[in-house]
Parts: sequence; structure tokens; C-alpha cells
Amino acid sequence: MNRAKWFKVHSWVGFKFSIFICFVLITGTLAVFSHEIDWLTNSAMRTDTSSVKPTNWAAIYQQVQQQQPDKKLLHLKAPLDPWFSAELVYLQNESSYHRNFFHPSSGQYLGEGRWYNWQRFFRMAHRHLMLPTIIGTPIVSSVAMGMMLSLITSLVIYRKWWRGFFRMPRRSHRKFFWGDVHRLAGVWSLWFVLIIAVTGIWYLVEVLGLRATYPERGTTLNTNLGKTLNTILDTTLDKTLDKTLDKTTVQTTTNKIQKSPTEQSQVASVMPSVAVFNQMLATTRLEFPALEITKVFFPQHAGDGVLFQGQARAILVRARANMISFDPRSGEQLALNRGVDLSLHARISEAADPLHFGTFAGLPSKIIYFIFGVILSTLAVSGTYLYGMRIARVNKADPKPQAKFWSAASHNMRWGKWLSLFFITLCLIIATVLFSGVTIPV
Repeated sequence: MNRAKWFKVHSWVGFKFSIFICFVLITGTLAVFSHEIDWLTNSAMRTDTSSVKPTNWAAIYQQVQQQQPDKKLLHLKAPLDPWFSAELVYLQNESSYHRNFFHPSSGQYLGEGRWYNWQRFFRMAHRHLMLPTIIGTPIVSSVAMGMMLSLITSLVIYRKWWRGFFRMPRRSHRKFFWGDVHRLAGVWSLWFVLIIAVTGIWYLVEVLGLRATYPERGTTLNTNLGKTLNTILDTTLDKTLDKTLDKTTVQTTTNKIQKSPTEQSQVASVMPSVAVFNQMLATTRLEFPALEITKVFFPQHAGDGVLFQGQARAILVRARANMISFDPRSGEQLALNRGVDLSLHARISEAADPLHFGTFAGLPSKIIYFIFGVILSTLAVSGTYLYGMRIARVNKADPKPQAKFWSAASHNMRWGKWLSLFFITLCLIIATVLFSGVTIPV
């Protein structure tokens, strides 16, 4: 293929579905600061940073038990930044999600919030268009594949692109200007396009069935192994002729590998008492001192444990990579997983979210991602405008040539335009139903 053919491929990929690409890019860019948008719109999420000390999980949980004593708790989440509140998500009447907010140090109840907030909207719209993930994720991932193809073709058609980092746009003609803007934005965002495209394609790979496997979390279904090991050890140690072997030591070591939930917690989901919760915190500090807890998940089904998740020594992993679980009734440790011990497949899977959403370095990385998200959106818009300039017929006397550029571009999108508008409209209709307060069974 010569450069002309590569250019046709580049133009077709970026132009035919440019409306849909812009929608995905803009929602993804805004999703970077979606939590902050909620923070601005809900006073219960805001705290005075001067009053905030390290998160006091014991105080928060005590207030949670007082505020929602009979509700089905889903999870607690640590403040995203020092000026955020701690957050509880719970089920109301087994039918809908709700949020409560608490002061991260004192545990004081600060107020409530809706489940369907700005963060949920931008995440669900960007990730799967509000559709079931098995349907929506592949559709959105098609944008990632298009971005990868655009990236490859751009390096072919833009000769000596590495010289374009500081080449300022020419102002002698609008076509030159917007072409130079398009190329300038492109070379500066090459790294960003590569990351977003690769991680977006990875999400498609996961949805299609190539998800990574993770260590056991200490539920009833996998604790039978611990029971079996204990039984075998008891039998063996009773019969052994080696009287110097310490049965208590061996039994204790085995229990650290895997313990079984109590009978009560295997019959129904159980919420831990405040005393048992504090016991879990103490055990976590002892058994996993490197763990900085960011989430606490409560049992949802019989046999489930209480999961403490967060960050430790592993880099570029989600909170779930580091986990310690407990029996909700007795507070006994069930399992412990460290992110550094995950398989290569799991580590790749874990790195996808931090790299795709820019959360790996907190606020600084999110600012960088937001800026380049805007640049990437500009790339999509300027590319469409350039295509319109190439195909529109205008003369120097035309008072509104820009309108003709956009009209020509829109007309030539043909079925790509209508398919894009269909998906966007469907997404917004579903969002309107969900966010209008209609109760959806969970």
C-alpha cells in the first residue's frame, strides 16, 4: 500500500464513525473527574481537610451500624482525596442502591446521595453505553480498535512525524491551520492513544472470555479444602510415630492457609458486630501491615466473608489485588492475597484500569489524562472538519463556508452517522430511565 491508500484508511476509520468516537472520547474525558463533579454537586461528600486524619474505619463502621442497622450493606469506600467523605453503599428494601457519607476520621454521618450520580453516568455511558456489558463493551471497544488503526496509519502518512512536536500551525489558510493543528495534537498524544487503544482492546478480550483467574477469597465454596487439610493433618498426627512433631504448630500454620466460615455465616449472610469488625482491623494490621485499606466489602450471600481490599507493594493494580478476608461472625481470618503474588495474566488485567482511567498517580495523573482526553477529542473533531473541507464545494464569496464543511462531512458519513446516532440515543434513553428515579430490581 502506498501513502495515498494508507491515508484513505486513516480518513475512513476516523471519519465514518466520528460522531460515535467523539461521544466515547468526551464521556471518557469527563469520567476522569466524575467523582469531583459529584463532590461539587453534593455537600455530603465534602469534608474540611483540616479536620481529616487517617481513615478511622472503626469509627465509621460504628456510625454505619447506628445509621443503617437493618439495611443490607454492600461496601465501604475510603475517601478518594483528603477533601472527600468516606462512602457507604447499601441496599434499600432489596431493590435499589443508596449511598451514605461519613467523616473519615470521626465517623460522623454527613448525609446521603443517589446511586445513579454523575460518576455512574459517565462510567456506564463510556464503558458500555448503559447496555449489558456483554453487548455494550464490544461496541465501545470497536473505538479502541479504530484508534489503534488510526495510530498505525498516521505514522505512515505523516512523514518524519517526530519533527512535528514544536511545529506551530500555519495561519495563512484555514485548511493549513486545521491540518497543522490535527498533526500537532496527534504527535503529542501518540503515547496516550496507544495506552487507551491497548487497554480498550484488552477490555474486549476480557468480555470475550479471557479473564484472568485470581486466588480464592475465603468463601464456603473454597473453604472445604481447608477443612479437608485439617482433617488429614489430625488423622496423620494422631497416627504418626514422630513424637517430636508439634501438632499445634502444624495446625496453626494450616489454618493460616485457609480457614472455614462458622456455621452461622454459611447458612445466611451475616454482618459483623462492631467488636468483630475491630478485631478484623487488628488482624489486618498484624497479618498484612503493608495494606492501605481503601474498600471493605460485606457478605452478600451465605458463606461470604468480609473483604478488606486496598493498595500495598504491587504497582498498577486495583484494590481487589490485595485482599484479606474474615468470617463475619467470628472474625477469624479466611484468606490473604497479595498483589505481588498474582500471575502475569492477572497483573496485566489489573493494570488495565489504572492505565485507562489515569488513577495510578492520583490527582496529578488524572489532570494529565483530562488534558490529553481533551486533545484527543479535538483530534476527532478537527479530523472531521478537515474531511469536510476536502469534499465541500465553496467559493471565496460564500459567507458561511464552515456550515458547508460540516454539512458535507455529515452527508458523507451516511450509514456511519445513523448507526452512531442510534447508539448514542439508545444510551441517553436508558440513562434517562435509570436516572429519573425509576426503580430497577437488582
